Amino acid sequence: LGITTLIGWGIILLFSLLNIVIKLQCNLSVRLSFERIAYLFITIIIGLFFLRLSSRHDADERLYIIAMLVMAVVVFVAEPSLSEIVKTCKVFKVMSCLIAMWILFFKVFPNIYWATVYKFIDVACKQLAAYYVPRGYGIPLGGSFTIAYYIMTVGILIMFVEVVSGKRQKENVIGTALIILAMIAEGRRGELIAVIFALLFLFLLSKDTTHFLMKITVIIIGIVIIMAFYKRILEYAESIPFLSRYVKSIQGIMMGADITSGRTELWRTAWELFKENSIFGIGFGGFAYHISGSFRSIHGQDVMDVHNCTLQLLCENGIIGTVILMIPMLLLFIGSYHRMMTIKKQMNLNIFYEYAFKIDAVAFGIQIFFFILSQLDPAFYKPVFWGFYGFSIILMYGARKLISLGKTNVYEERKKNENK
Repeated sequence: LGITTLIGWGIILLFSLLNIVIKLQCNLSVRLSFERIAYLFITIIIGLFFLRLSSRHDADERLYIIAMLVMAVVVFVAEPSLSEIVKTCKVFKVMSCLIAMWILFFKVFPNIYWATVYKFIDVACKQLAAYYVPRGYGIPLGGSFTIAYYIMTVGILIMFVEVVSGKRQKENVIGTALIILAMIAEGRRGELIAVIFALLFLFLLSKDTTHFLMKITVIIIGIVIIMAFYKRILEYAESIPFLSRYVKSIQGIMMGADITSGRTELWRTAWELFKENSIFGIGFGGFAYHISGSFRSIHGQDVMDVHNCTLQLLCENGIIGTVILMIPMLLLFIGSYHRMMTIKKQMNLNIFYEYAFKIDAVAFGIQIFFFILSQLDPAFYKPVFWGFYGFSIILMYGARKLISLGKTNVYEERKKNENK
């Protein structure tokens, strides 16, 4: 509707500052944890990247830094209880399903969208819809094709974790199927691939440790069936307008055509820049200055990124900057995985461990999603990334708190039994 996202970030900051004031009045201190320290280190490193004279300092980069810093405050003041986490997950599930139904409705009835919603949205959003919808995409929400996808991703991860845990199967299976259909309808290939990878990882790491080989077998059989019947599947999919964008992509791959929408040219440019500036890079956000005018005339004037965040980090910050930044992110990722594997062995002891596993699994899934997506899309370079990445850190911290409660509960139970 043309409302700047700065208002949203400003409201979040105000609530966070109010939280700090209340903590000070109640003499409450902020607890340091590995997750919070690692997140702070990431923000400091990116802040230093931004302060380099060779970095880009336009309005887009300033908004990016503002979003990162606001979310850093949120991560440090958040003390999530189990009930808060459960309620927040419910909000994500409901919103994800509502967004999915909204997307699917207008995919089936596009004329209603053009006759109603299209008339009231901002000019920039109108241009986005007018250009992309006829090319097989769904409808934009919030002036973007990605923000709705990110929200639905968190929702589907929450529901899928419940499904593989054997909880509320019916409603979660229906919700998962609904969101998958909406994601397909949106026509975003990179996000769909990232979601599939995240769900596969969570399926393999689900709490049932006795059937790991069976899970691998199910995945392999599924891949073999698709490969064996892909021609028939493709012929059937061609008759469904809903799948037109994906069918064209598969046909392009089979013909050896470039289906990356020009990404390969951006990747080559980034690699050449990295080879010339391999130690310190060209400056944070500096890749935007090296995109040719001919490329922008074909693919749009708003192209600023490599569409592969690993390559962009290397060309803009060099080997040193990339390694320094990736270490804490990898430690958070590995830490979440290690804790999930540890909790698996203690899941049956009490409900705190069970919830801790589920919460960590959702956080782990969010990080997998963004890691895969960042190899195909500039997800890491979008301000909204910090909202979702910060949320995953808060979930990890919440899981840590629940594990502490679980240990206390186990200790108290043992003391009771000894006294008996």
